[in-house]
Amino acid sequence: MKNVVNLEYKDDYVQSANTLFHFMKQRDFLFKAIDNCALFPRYCIEDVEYMGLSDSLNRQIKEIAVLQKCFCDIPLHKLTEKFDVHFESDSSVGEEKLQSLDENDFNTHTKCYGEFAIGFAKPWSVNHGLQPVLYINGESDFLRDFRGVFNHIMSRDDVDDIFVDDLLARLAFMKPLRGIMKRSIDGKPISLEKNFHDEKEWRFIPDEEFLLEKNLEKVIAKKMIQDNLAAINKNIEISSYSPIWLKFEYEDIKYIIVPNYSEKLALIEHIMDMSGEDIGLSKDKCILISKILVLDDIRKDW
Repeated sequence: MKNVVNLEYKDDYVQSANTLFHFMKQRDFLFKAIDNCALFPRYCIEDVEYMGLSDSLNRQIKEIAVLQKCFCDIPLHKLTEKFDVHFESDSSVGEEKLQSLDENDFNTHTKCYGEFAIGFAKPWSVNHGLQPVLYINGESDFLRDFRGVFNHIMSRDDVDDIFVDDLLARLAFMKPLRGIMKRSIDGKPISLEKNFHDEKEWRFIPDEEFLLEKNLEKVIAKKMIQDNLAAINKNIEISSYSPIWLKFEYEDIKYIIVPNYSEKLALIEHIMDMSGEDIGLSKDKCILISKILVLDDIRKDW
């Protein structure tokens, strides 16, 4: 029998980051993550129209909802680096509004995804099952072959569920090299073209066992269910769903990012007011506070 060699995992990345960051739009999301020592997976809509996939009734699948928590593999000094923004002209916001938009609203990773973040070292991320996304070239033979297998299996009635589940599990980790991102301006949806490959995304997707118990799926393609995602996502934050949360200890946190010094002060006050078994000592709170970085400083100094 061949011997198995156990290799020690080290922080030895050179051209990518040694930390994975999850960014969020609101202070409350960050506070809730710290309070619960967990990040909550959410169903997020993914555009798969470019893949040419069909369901069991031979209808084109344009969107799917994937239960996930996303992280970026971007070095700190590149988090605020600017990129070109291209808006879709058919947005409901209207052409005049599109022309008046300042590209600064969307021209960095933090503007797109939020200015609050929590970061974990890559070894921790690997050990907790995070997986890099597979970026798909829409013109590749790889996509052609995947499409052929997917559509063939979905069109048959005599295929075991294990094969369908496997295809959907793979689909949950696929994303186009470039695609359309949907955001909101003045309460109206807006679409912009984005280079997703630059995000170097990793995803956490919960284990299958508890999902089955709670009647949840990794991937939802049914439009009727997708319309209720907000309510489903809210339920996932209830403690009875904690087996599918991405849990951490305070010592696992490498960085916490807030947009400015006002938000840093608010976070420090929140941490100092916390109580409980996990953070009962002043020393623990000081260590947690020491991990806070301010985005304004990153823009200027990194």
